[in-house]
Amino acid sequence: MDAFEARATEAEALVATLRDRIGTLKALAEQKEIEFLTAENKRLAAEVEQAKKDLVAAEVRNGRKQVALPEDGAAPPAAAPAPAPAAAPAAAKPKEAKAAKGDGKGKGGKGKGGGKTWVKGDGKAAPAANDAMDVTRLNLKVGRIVTAKLHPDADGLFVEDMETGEPENRVVISGLNGKIPIEKMQNRLCITMLNLKPVKMRGIISYAMVMCAVAEDGTTELVDPPEGSVPGDVIHFEGYSSPDKPPDAQLKPKKKVWEQLKPDLHTNADGVACYKGVPFTVVGKGVCKSQTVKNSPVQ
Repeated sequence: MDAFEARATEAEALVATLRDRIGTLKALAEQKEIEFLTAENKRLAAEVEQAKKDLVAAEVRNGRKQVALPEDGAAPPAAAPAPAPAAAPAAAKPKEAKAAKGDGKGKGGKGKGGGKTWVKGDGKAAPAANDAMDVTRLNLKVGRIVTAKLHPDADGLFVEDMETGEPENRVVISGLNGKIPIEKMQNRLCITMLNLKPVKMRGIISYAMVMCAVAEDGTTELVDPPEGSVPGDVIHFEGYSSPDKPPDAQLKPKKKVWEQLKPDLHTNADGVACYKGVPFTVVGKGVCKSQTVKNSPVQ
C-alpha cells in the first residue's frame, strides 16, 4: 500500500504540474492575442486617419471648402459680424462687365485656352484628378521586408511584415514560397505597390504587393531599389511623373487600371525595371533592377 500511495502522490503532483503549465500556456496565448489585436487596432486607426486625409485632399482638389468643426462639448464658433455695406459701384465698362461674368481671372469661369477650373474666390486652379492611363496611377515605393514567414494555411504563400515609411508597417502576402528562398526574404529592400485594394488570402488580409521580375522559365527575383534607398522612397518615371499626376488613392478593380498597365512593365537587357522603356528610378540614388532576370515581365 505504501508504494501504491507513493505512486498516487507522484501522479497527483504530476497532474498539478501539468495543470500549472497548461495555465501558463493559456496565459501566454491570451497575451499574444491581446498584443496582436492591439497592434491591429493601431494599424487600422492609422489607415482610417490616412483615408480621412486622402478624402480631404480630394475635396480640396475639387474646390470644396473645408470647415473646421468644434470639438465635442465645445461651443460653436461665434459668427463673424456682417460686413458694412459697400458703396454702390460705378457702371461697369464693357470689358469690365465681361470679366464680371467670369473670364477665368476671378471667380468661376475658365482661363483662356487652359480649360482649368478655378477655385472660387482665390484665383488659383484646383489640380485635376489623375485620369491618365499610365504608370503614375500606381503608388510604387521602396519597402523593406522586416520578416517573412510561411502562411499557416497556404503552402505557396509568405506573410511579410513590410516597412513602407508609414507610421505602421503593412502585412503583405506574396505567392513566392517555392520561388524565392525564405532566407532571402528577410530584412531586405524591395519595390512595393501600395494602392491595390486589400485582399484576404486564406484568412489574412494583404495590404500591398511586392514587385518581382519573372522569367519565361519561372525564375523569379525581387526588383531591388538602388543603394542608399530607404522605405518610403517614391519610384519616379522620367517624362511621366509630375506633381499634378498623383497616384490613385486605391485602384478600383472595375476600372482594371493595373491590368491595363501591367503589360508595359518589363526588365530591359540590363535587368533594369522599366515602364515602356523608362526606368524605375529613385531620384538622386539610381535605378531599380533585377539581379539576373532580364527582358522579362515585372509583376
